[in-house]
Amino acid sequence: MIRRLIGKFIISEALNKYDGIEITAFTHDPDNSDSLIGDFVWWIQEGRDGTLWIPTWGNGISRLDPKTGIFTNYHHDETDPQSLGGNLVWSVYEDRQGQIWAAPDAGGLNKFNPETNTWSKYRHDPNDPNSISHDSVSVMSEDNHGILWIATYGGGLNRFDQEKETFTRYQHDNNNAESLSDNNLWYVYIDSHEQIWVGSEKGLSKFDPTTEIFTHYQHDEDDPNSLSFNTVTSVQENGKGQLWVGTFGGGLNLFDPNRETFVRYPHDPQNPDSILHNTVTSIYEDTTGTLWVSSYGGVDRYDPGRKPFEHYYKLNGNQASAASH
Repeated sequence: MIRRLIGKFIISEALNKYDGIEITAFTHDPDNSDSLIGDFVWWIQEGRDGTLWIPTWGNGISRLDPKTGIFTNYHHDETDPQSLGGNLVWSVYEDRQGQIWAAPDAGGLNKFNPETNTWSKYRHDPNDPNSISHDSVSVMSEDNHGILWIATYGGGLNRFDQEKETFTRYQHDNNNAESLSDNNLWYVYIDSHEQIWVGSEKGLSKFDPTTEIFTHYQHDEDDPNSLSFNTVTSVQENGKGQLWVGTFGGGLNLFDPNRETFVRYPHDPQNPDSILHNTVTSIYEDTTGTLWVSSYGGVDRYDPGRKPFEHYYKLNGNQASAASH
């Protein structure tokens, strides 16, 4: 909804542009092929050339040229094997080489060829242990060595070597407490120390790629300093090396990796200064240290030096409001 929320997991009934004063909505126009491909926007990724890649829930992907305001659209075509792998797209990612990757639901890992406007696909092959572990890809992230780390919903974590085009799988093992805690992954994030953080339906896990050991952080009802909820939807490192952690039901958390403790920021219906909703979908910290949080309630702007969350939410039609307390 607001970007610099670009490259994040959001939910919106349109594409919204915020200029610091007003919010402008871009919607699908069935009579205009140059308009947004669908109104249920799920994610936004900014390319290095300034274009915006906008996956939608059920309609494919739009690419917006901000200079012209024209959308180029990509959708799945059952008769075209080089089309997008599906129309329900979870995320889009641009790697350091400027390559665009997409994650259509059950469509494998898709790579865009800008010269031909086509998509190649990496699919799960049950007979090939070096193929991707599952066709439902959630999110991707690239480390400093050019390795893509791929979270899947159902197949755990994958390490993709682009030069060899091989996948290494990291999955839950009931007999190994240091394995991945759950194979249903929502998020993967690489911090400034090259530690890999994985959000699943069984908490937050830290993966050390050198030792290949997972360390787990989960909700504990008897510990107020534990994670607020086990389904983790987003992770973002702040300037102090701490992690903001969004959850699907427990609001926002601030994790101190040194103390291994969480500070919780839940929605409180009795407190207008609290976060809008406990289902957090995206987190972004801008260059000023201000935090932007997308949730089912709208968008919150939070200055860690102040207590209140400033709220941005829909009023009616395409209007939006900013309110602080």
